[in-house]
Amino acid sequence: MNYMTGILIDPFLKKLTNVKVDSDKTLTDMYKHIGCSMVEVVSFGDVNDLWVDEEGLMKPSGEQRFFKVSNLPYLHHGVIAGRGLILGSDREGGTISTSLTIEEVLPRISWDFEHNGKMYNSDTGLFTSI
Repeated sequence: MNYMTGILIDPFLKKLTNVKVDSDKTLTDMYKHIGCSMVEVVSFGDVNDLWVDEEGLMKPSGEQRFFKVSNLPYLHHGVIAGRGLILGSDREGGTISTSLTIEEVLPRISWDFEHNGKMYNSDTGLFTSI
């Protein structure tokens, strides 16, 4: 089997881990790692993508967890609902192993953050007015 290396961002555990994604079952493995049934992609930079739960915002308040990524391209606000999986992208748009390490990604991740005049608390999973 061929595997790609990815980085799983888990806001429930507040942890980043290296994971293997089966090259022959990429979509199935994405669903398994992220914990969803539909994914969407957010550019993480020139050669890396962040795969996330397309329906992450539809989960009830308090049952979902969020994280914020700094310095995303294309003016993305960086707030992500649920787990995220970083994988690389080749010149043809195919999915490959990420070129990043956990040590490079970790400084860009916030578990507790301010967004649109509200403060997010990663322990409760709730946004409250400031």
